[in-house]
Amino acid sequence: SSIFYIAFVQGRFNGIPPHYNRLLGYRQEECGSYGCLLDLCIQLFVIMVGKQTIGNFLELGVPRLKVWLKSRSGEDDMKNFPNWDQEFQLEPWPEDGLFDEYLEMVIQYGFITIFVACFPLAPVFALFNNIIEIRLDGNKILCSTRRCIPDRAEDIGIWYSILERVSTLAVICNACIIAFTSEFIPRLVFV
Repeated sequence: SSIFYIAFVQGRFNGIPPHYNRLLGYRQEECGSYGCLLDLCIQLFVIMVGKQTIGNFLELGVPRLKVWLKSRSGEDDMKNFPNWDQEFQLEPWPEDGLFDEYLEMVIQYGFITIFVACFPLAPVFALFNNIIEIRLDGNKILCSTRRCIPDRAEDIGIWYSILERVSTLAVICNACIIAFTSEFIPRLVFV
């Protein structure tokens, strides 16, 4: 991923003038004068704000667009039918259940925890996104899909061990970012 490249590779293997290291004939990319941490922060901002905002608009807009197209074609003349018949005309519950919702939350948790050292505002943006996401998912479950068939679950299943592994990776990555990417330790030692 580009985030790991910026955090751990970009600007590390450049060489020194005039003996720059080359890969396939091209000089290695360098960090700007401000360092690689700002590039990483900008990338994470785009992911945490831009990507999630677009995802929320799509999650809200696509079902509404389907309902609008159905009403335009004349298929949605169901106002005089009973509730159960109207609900049957809604989209069926997805076969994989809540897999996509869990996946979205685990990816967001990964971005927040793995790179919190370089973008400390990520948890705030994630909180705002999750507040909006709760409302959107509730609206989707109640108004856009048929009722699901209840199924017993003891816990969140395999997602728990995935979250544990992401947390372990986050500790290691944050330590490496502070040690190798940021200017925190050189300033502390040499200034």
